[in-house]
Amino acid sequence: ILSQVNKIPSVNRKLFNMLFDFLFVVSTHSDVNKMNTRNLAVVFAPNIIRPEFDTFETALLSPQVVALVKVLIENHDYFTSSNNEDNNESDLDKSENNNNNNDDDDNNESDLDKSENNNNNNDDDDNNESDL
Repeated sequence: ILSQVNKIPSVNRKLFNMLFDFLFVVSTHSDVNKMNTRNLAVVFAPNIIRPEFDTFETALLSPQVVALVKVLIENHDYFTSSNNEDNNESDLDKSENNNNNNDDDDNNESDLDKSENNNNNNDDDDNNESDL
């Protein structure tokens, strides 16, 4: 399996890594969301690994495809750490994105404050109009 994962183009591999890391995190909350690795595999396998043409024979392979995706989710660390350069770059990207998201949060708070101030000013205007 690892040799096939390593053949995935770099950009697609980054998506693969992020997807299976995410699916693993979702599975860790299965006591609440009922989405254990098998359930996640049943839902995502047909969309992740699909044949070029759907036939009766390929439909019979569905249990094997689900089993493969289940293994990929359960062992995401092994498959996503196979290329350390991509993972280091991905970690850097995540760090930069977290910093950018924090900046966005700060901007959103100031926008929210501005919005509240505008609403308060509008309320004052409404009160003044009613006094007339």
